[in-house]
Amino acid sequence: MKITIKSVDYSNKEMRNDLIYLLNHYALDPMGGAQGLSDYVKDNLLNKLAAMSHAFSFIIHDYPVKKEKLDIAYF
Repeated sequence: MKITIKSVDYSNKEMRNDLIYLLNHYALDPMGGAQGLSDYVKDNLLNKLAAMSHAFSFIIHDYPVKKEKLDIAYF
């Protein structure tokens, strides 16, 4: 098993989709409010993050066994 940590490039469509996917799953959890992200948030959040010089995100992938998203962290 290989774990890869990647910094999210907010201009990369695939990474943007992965980040929204993860954030939506977290939002669906009872501790995240038990509601998915609104269309407004899905459409605007990453552009807002990209405009902030101090914002960055990471996506951790587990390869080659699962090839799926595992977690995300904000600092």
